[in-house]
Amino acid sequence: MRYISTTVLIGSLYLCFLIVVYSVSTDVQRNQFKLFFQEVCKGNVDFSILDETPFLAVGLFDIENNERQVKAHEAIKDQTQTVLFDKTFLNHSNSVKGKYKHLYSCQKKQKLKLNDTKLYAWKDSQGQRHFADTFPDTKDYYGLTVRNMSSADFFVLNLDSRYSNLPAFASDKMKRDVNHIYKILTKGLGVSQLNPIQLNLKLFDDNVAFNRYKKQVAPTLGSAGGFYISHLNEASVYTGRNNHRMYAVSRHEATHAIVNGAFGSMPVWLNEGLAEYFEQLRFQRTMLRIIDLNPGHLRRLSRFNRISLSSYFNLTAKQWYSESNKHFNYALGWSIVYFLMSSRHDKQFLRYLLDHLGHHYCKPFSDIDYINKHYPGGFKQFEKNWKQWLAGPKNHHRY
Repeated sequence: MRYISTTVLIGSLYLCFLIVVYSVSTDVQRNQFKLFFQEVCKGNVDFSILDETPFLAVGLFDIENNERQVKAHEAIKDQTQTVLFDKTFLNHSNSVKGKYKHLYSCQKKQKLKLNDTKLYAWKDSQGQRHFADTFPDTKDYYGLTVRNMSSADFFVLNLDSRYSNLPAFASDKMKRDVNHIYKILTKGLGVSQLNPIQLNLKLFDDNVAFNRYKKQVAPTLGSAGGFYISHLNEASVYTGRNNHRMYAVSRHEATHAIVNGAFGSMPVWLNEGLAEYFEQLRFQRTMLRIIDLNPGHLRRLSRFNRISLSSYFNLTAKQWYSESNKHFNYALGWSIVYFLMSSRHDKQFLRYLLDHLGHHYCKPFSDIDYINKHYPGGFKQFEKNWKQWLAGPKNHHRY
């Protein structure tokens, strides 16, 4: 036969695995493999999540066993020490004060943990491999991975659809979208400091019910199609009975949850810019991840000839979210993130910035000072490069 049917191929793989598994594993592990292959045969396993990446946000079964983790730990324990996730994060309040503090929460860490140990492995600029239990004190690192992570615990979605008629497999699609946001951050960008999140997502088909709930939990927020409340760890989305809109806004609000879990407080333009960026995520031929340009944002920015980034970065959150300017501010934040993700050197700078925020969780941070210190040519060159990007040709991003 020229072709082998999928059923025969899966059956053959299943038999091979059974022979290996039953010879070396425990009863519990055998049951896990059995359940896994049953789901494979039913077509319930999304193999796109097995793409090479340090983190996997969604997994049906955690088939890693403790013995394997112990062996991996013992192999490098002479070079590493155990670090417990028992940091006490500083209470920090930046420009997002009082009623605008909904995007982040520094008083408590995410409830989910990866494991009790965090081990780093990386290569320096000379290609020398290093192991350590602390964050590398250099900006020349690359290929950074964090060992001993449980993939099944990286993202948990609690979906409340009492007020919405969801299409079939909506929850699975949302999980897949968030999984790929993690992949772009870790594999495409190279960010090393990410924490697991557990997101509560409420969906509303009816605008009246949505606004009534918004008034109840976030009475000071202005008009919005969705919002994220950090102390509730909850995102609420008005679907408008539009599935495309529902998925886009869900990606936006889930990005806020990822940012809150990984970095705590950060400049509003960067927080909203990342959320606007990942809102445009789509898939081509199942595996290829595309981040589209936002024509509406580009049209809005084209109406302004003189834009000062220093003035924009110094806006208070109240000014940022004011009804008269917020659409322009969203567009500007999106454009800066898209610019930084458009070239290798600017992407590397964004990676350093996010790693800095993750390592110094919720500590005071000045975006202008950081850019002046770490961006080649300082803030003046940063603004010049952004304006050149804004005036030039642009392409969507592929990952």
